[in-house]
Amino acid sequence: MEKIYTTKNVDRIRVIQAYISGQYTRKMAAMNLGVTERQITRIVNKYIEEGPESVIHGNTGKEAVNKHSDEFRQIIIYLYKEKYGKGGVRLNFCHFKDKLEYEEEIHIPYSTLRRILINSGIKPPESRVAKIISPPRPRRVFAGELLQADASIHNWLYKDFHLYALHGAIDDATGILTGLWLEKTENMHGYQMVLYQTMKQYGMPRCLYTDKRNVFESPKKKTTKSKLNSPRFKTMLSRLGVGVIPTSNPRAKGRIERIWRTLQSRLLNELHLRKITTIEEANAFIQEYLPVLNKAFASTINPDKNSFREVPADYDYNRNLALFKKAKVHNGCYLIFSNHYYVIKGRETTLPNEVKLYKFLDGSYHVESEDKWYEIEDVGPRSAHEGLLSEERAKFAKRNSNSPWRQFNPNYCNHDRSKWDSENLMGDVYD
Repeated sequence: MEKIYTTKNVDRIRVIQAYISGQYTRKMAAMNLGVTERQITRIVNKYIEEGPESVIHGNTGKEAVNKHSDEFRQIIIYLYKEKYGKGGVRLNFCHFKDKLEYEEEIHIPYSTLRRILINSGIKPPESRVAKIISPPRPRRVFAGELLQADASIHNWLYKDFHLYALHGAIDDATGILTGLWLEKTENMHGYQMVLYQTMKQYGMPRCLYTDKRNVFESPKKKTTKSKLNSPRFKTMLSRLGVGVIPTSNPRAKGRIERIWRTLQSRLLNELHLRKITTIEEANAFIQEYLPVLNKAFASTINPDKNSFREVPADYDYNRNLALFKKAKVHNGCYLIFSNHYYVIKGRETTLPNEVKLYKFLDGSYHVESEDKWYEIEDVGPRSAHEGLLSEERAKFAKRNSNSPWRQFNPNYCNHDRSKWDSENLMGDVYD
């Protein structure tokens, strides 16, 4: 086989010849070749015996002993294109390497895998883009000291081009994804479930770093009144002792923004490979896949640097993570919201005109007034009861002072309730 001399080999020959002719001392030759002075004697003796070919490595031109066979390369290409590439799924090379290790038990260096795929004409699914340089912010020292929270809008479900919102939170100190939850839109319930997962698994965080969504920050100008009427989710966090730091700059909470890019590649393809088409199935799988992501990308929590507050075993998540709003009580006994009538059960007397209406984590509604809790019962849509009232309105002219509509309007006041109860109009609302 014809020997090929590289530029490095030519420079090596030049130094050896300069040493033999006396132009270089032993020390100068050793410095130019990057070896010790003792090695110069061995190199020169070999050069005198074998000639210039002695500077060429013995494995030059030979196939590597650990070279992968063509059959092995075809298996790798087949797995990427067929098994893990159906339905428009395109794994990034690092994700594909993990799939080979955990599911196929094939261990191969990333550089070798990338070379095999690129040489076969497969390009990486994500091209490298120029990074926008921004000043780095050091991580927090203690786990749970700061959680970055956000939502990613994407077509997460298999063969479903509708956009869904994946809510999540990541610990700033360790990079642990403390919770993920999928909803149709970015809403308070999604962040409630993320907080529930965080508290259940790790404990109560100290502070959330969020964007200026209406969930966390009021869109109104910062006045004394707007501070008092803060968003319901932020009010709930204040009740739990969790702070909120809002920001309008995505780069300020770069860790949660960066993890979305990873999830839109890895989690998205995992959902599509399993042909998951519903939000319920997606949320169930996400809870199973979350430990895999944390094992791959996050560090463990140091017990000496853990600021998550411990949550008692008997903690009532359903009530303590509930959101409330003020609601008007009609005639001291029923509410109207979501276009339905709701009767307040278990009351002994009429309630004040305004109460707190709580929506618990399980979706049920409850009323709190003067430190007492009441259940409510849905008695039907508002339109059904309005139909009865409309029939009565047609019987009497509104100008008639004796009209029952003038005597009692359930939307305003009650002048003669007994007359209406005797005719069984709206009676079921008060029972």
